[in-house]
Amino acid sequence: MWIAKPLDRLSADERALWAKFLDYRKQTDDEVPLSQTLIWGSAIQAMGGKVFAVFSPDENVGGLVVKLEDDMECINGPLLDWENEDDILRQIATFTHAIEKCGEVFATIKLNPRWMKRYEAAFFDHVQMEPAQVQYASTYWVPLHETDEEQKAALSPRIKRSLATAEKEGMTVEWKSIDVTDASLLSAIFKKFGEEKGFYIPPQKWFEALVASVNSKSMEKVELGWVVAKYKHPDFGSATTHLLIGVFQGVAHYLFGAEIRDEKVPSKISPSTSAHFFAMRTVHARGAWLYDFNGYVENIESGHVYKNVNDFKSRWGGQVIPYSSPEYIFET
Repeated sequence: MWIAKPLDRLSADERALWAKFLDYRKQTDDEVPLSQTLIWGSAIQAMGGKVFAVFSPDENVGGLVVKLEDDMECINGPLLDWENEDDILRQIATFTHAIEKCGEVFATIKLNPRWMKRYEAAFFDHVQMEPAQVQYASTYWVPLHETDEEQKAALSPRIKRSLATAEKEGMTVEWKSIDVTDASLLSAIFKKFGEEKGFYIPPQKWFEALVASVNSKSMEKVELGWVVAKYKHPDFGSATTHLLIGVFQGVAHYLFGAEIRDEKVPSKISPSTSAHFFAMRTVHARGAWLYDFNGYVENIESGHVYKNVNDFKSRWGGQVIPYSSPEYIFET
C-alpha cells in the first residue's frame, strides 16, 4: 500500500504511520534528515509550496515531495533501501509511480537522496543509472559525552579558554521554549544578522509555521529550543547570542544563530561559545547523543564568508561528515 497525499489531507492515522515509518528508518539509516519530517514540510508549505507525503507503510520507504513549478522534487530523499541492490530499482519505480497519484500536473520527478559519501560507490553500483548531477556537501558532528568534564576534554584550548572567561565574567545562558510570538522575534534577529553576514534566512512565516507545527505535539517528536547567552559590562556594553536548535531522533541540529555585540566588548568574550556548549549539555540531558553543526565547507579559502564559521566549528572535537547528493530525473 502506498499513500500519496498533500500534508493537509493526511488523517491522524496516516500521520501516525508516517511517524512510525521515520522511526523505522532511524534503525536502518545513519540519520533521518530533519527536512524529511512533516514538521519541516509544514514550514515549506507556509512559504507557498505544495508538499506531499509519499510512502509505503508496509515497506517503510518513501519521502516528502515538493511541487516546484513543473517539477515534483524529493529533497534529501527519498528514504529507500539504497544498500539493497536486489530491491532498490523496484523501490525507485514504485515511489515515482506513487508520486503520479498525487493529482498534480508536472513534467519531471527529481530525486535528490542524501548519502554518506562513504556509501556513494556502492549505491551508484546498485542504482545502475547515471545521475543528472552530483552535489557534495559536508556537516560537522560533535558526539555528546556523559559529563561536562568529558565534553570539555574534547574541546580545543581556545574553546576551553572562552568558556573559562565566560564563567569568570558572569555570562548567563538559558534554554527557552518557543511560541509563535518568539518565532517572529527570532526571525527578525536572524534576518538582520543574515543580511549583515551574507547568510540566507527563511521568511518569518517559515519560522512561525515550524514552531506552530512543533507545538502541535506532532507524533514525530521534534523539539525546538531557543538558547540565549548574554554578557553585560558597565564600561564595555553587551554581547548576546541567540541559537535555534532542533532535536529529532537523538540528534540536535543547530539551525540558526546570531550574535549581537557592542564594539567595545573584548574579543575574548564569546557568547556563541557559551551558547553552543550550553545547548550541547542541555540536549544531552534530554536524550540527544549527537550535535550537528549543520554545514561545513571543506578546503575553504581564506577570506571566504564561511571561513570564520568553519574555524569555529572545527574546535569542538567532532568530525567532518561528507555527503553526496545525486540528482535523478524522470520525465512523465
